Amino acid sequence: MKIETYEVTELKADGTEDNLEESKQLIESLGLEGQKKLFDKDDTDYKAFPYRKMTNQEYNVYRLICPNKTQLDNFSGELIPLRVLQIAAHAKECDFVHQLQVWYPESADIKDPVLVGVKWDDESRIGSNYADRTYYILARWGAVLKPLNELVVDAANILKTQLKSQLVRAKVEAESDLQKVDSTVDAYLSGSDKYKPSVTFSGLS
Repeated sequence: MKIETYEVTELKADGTEDNLEESKQLIESLGLEGQKKLFDKDDTDYKAFPYRKMTNQEYNVYRLICPNKTQLDNFSGELIPLRVLQIAAHAKECDFVHQLQVWYPESADIKDPVLVGVKWDDESRIGSNYADRTYYILARWGAVLKPLNELVVDAANILKTQLKSQLVRAKVEAESDLQKVDSTVDAYLSGSDKYKPSVTFSGLS
């Protein structure tokens, strides 16, 4: 079993930054207002979440590779390795993300689940599917653990298959509707109470 974890190396295990005082001094001297906001109000007990955000590429790739998502406490697909459980416990102790999730694949060919921390930007909408969220990658485990560049290839194949399937289905439906143009027009102009027939197709975007 192989395991990858994604701790931020610049942070200590308790979430405080190495050389914190030096960082504060440089932030102050450089006038970095955005960085100043990351410190607590009293500016004396700064802590950051010691795992990094998912990149946009990682998010797009893993949501294709691992389309199934469940909260950590409900995951029963397989035994979670001890090291990953330790990471989960540490992340929970940090009290930063609102939810720990396991993302896992549908295909038996790709078996590497991912432990993800989710933080809702608006705490009043925690758990909502219609709220903005930030995703943190904490760990993944499996027999192989392909590197990201190989997962990109796998994700590309999955997405191509999905898009081609959708386009083929749209083509079949369009060809069927072409055969019904005359009857549809006749029905409408004979007093059908349906809305005026129209065609919509957004295509790839």
